[in-house]
Amino acid sequence: MAKAAISSHAPVLYSLAVILFNGSGASKNDKDLRANVALCARATFLGHIDALWELGHCLQDGYGVRQNITEGRRFLVQARRHEFRRCSAYSTMNYCSRACHALDWKLRHKVECAPMERWLGGDVEDDRGIVEVDEDDAMLPPIIN
Repeated sequence: MAKAAISSHAPVLYSLAVILFNGSGASKNDKDLRANVALCARATFLGHIDALWELGHCLQDGYGVRQNITEGRRFLVQARRHEFRRCSAYSTMNYCSRACHALDWKLRHKVECAPMERWLGGDVEDDRGIVEVDEDDAMLPPIIN
């Protein structure tokens, strides 16, 4: 395993990072979280998708690296066929993940959606207001205004 890691074998680098994150028998004080994040970052650079996901969570949560929620969410995009979600207020926006919806809501969509709610006399939905999209609608690409 050490030879493969030295040779920059992405799956091995990711496996080592997971082993070290989850516990390798060392005490909590002996863990080097920054080194683990570096292993994930190297595996991500080499194209390992699970390492990309792990690195996104580290950035989002500030685990072993300075917290950067925006960059973390950028790595956590989860555009799978049946996971498209629609804004629950008026179904005008589709999102590939909860992370994309939350980020867009804070940056832009809240301003567009909330006035429509008030105009129609409804209550403004909270930050997490999304609904599942039917399987037939999941084939459509997300709407980007």
